[in-house]
Amino acid sequence: MKAKKTYKKLKGIKPFNKFGFRSCYYHQLITAFSKFGVDDKIWLMNYLQIYKFDAEKPKIFVEELEILSEKEIENIAGLKLIKKKRSENIIDEIINSIDKGMPAIVAVDGYYLDYREDIYKKRHVGHFLLFYGYDKTTKKFIINEHMYLNSQTYVESKVDFKVIDKSFKNYLKRLTKPDSYGIIKIKRKCKPSAIDINKYKKTVSKNKTLISESLTSIKQFCDYLLNVSKDEVVLRKYIDAILEPLGILRCKKVINKHQLMFVYENDDINDTADKIVEAQIYIYGILARIKLANAYSEIIIENLRRKLEKYIMLEEKVHNFLLAESL
Repeated sequence: MKAKKTYKKLKGIKPFNKFGFRSCYYHQLITAFSKFGVDDKIWLMNYLQIYKFDAEKPKIFVEELEILSEKEIENIAGLKLIKKKRSENIIDEIINSIDKGMPAIVAVDGYYLDYREDIYKKRHVGHFLLFYGYDKTTKKFIINEHMYLNSQTYVESKVDFKVIDKSFKNYLKRLTKPDSYGIIKIKRKCKPSAIDINKYKKTVSKNKTLISESLTSIKQFCDYLLNVSKDEVVLRKYIDAILEPLGILRCKKVINKHQLMFVYENDDINDTADKIVEAQIYIYGILARIKLANAYSEIIIENLRRKLEKYIMLEEKVHNFLLAESL
């Protein structure tokens, strides 16, 4: 009679730590795909970013147009995502999945993750973990995890079976939504095919108007920021509402920088994209100093104005390049 396995760890798992990409779910998905040798570009290139400025709030926000559907990505990668809303025995289900060579992404309630000091017994927050190993002797799973919410560094960790059982059940009880899934297993379906770079270019071509409107929104946001910054009292009143979307915009631009690099392989545009990110970091830093260190002065506001003007010029350059290069 064949002895039951007490330990197993899937090989080939490479945590994605290049930059923050969308959410913890996508970090886990990219990492799970790495087990099968799938290039992370397949996800990193998949979202065309469109910026919109709401003058009434006022606030700038980002919409991401999907280039390939999840089903199309599965077909190109040669993989299958097996999704389930619930599980009667999450421990056995994860172990069985790993035994079949399938890493599993599981939704949990962060409130019950005793190794996470930032959220344990503090916040009921939906979170995703990637499972790719287990040790029945110690009753621990091997997972891919980051240790606090704003960390972009994912590493191999271990977590007790009981902790996962409780956090999974409470996710289903408190946080699940009609369109959400509790467990996603990834399996090999067929041989992968090449990524079609032209898909991205065609999407750009189809959305030239939105891309131009996106540039207009960025200009409107910069004009708004310039006007508000002329009065210290007014700026302090709205500074939190400005910093939050500006931080998100900066993260999205890092993603966009890599998209441009992957798709167009143009050194000049790559350099421009780097400068855009640098400009956003500088602008964010000025506003943070004003908020935290009372650093408001005419010189600082003049530096902010110059950087915003430079930032707009850089965005215009990328905009013009995209419309000229699209198919």
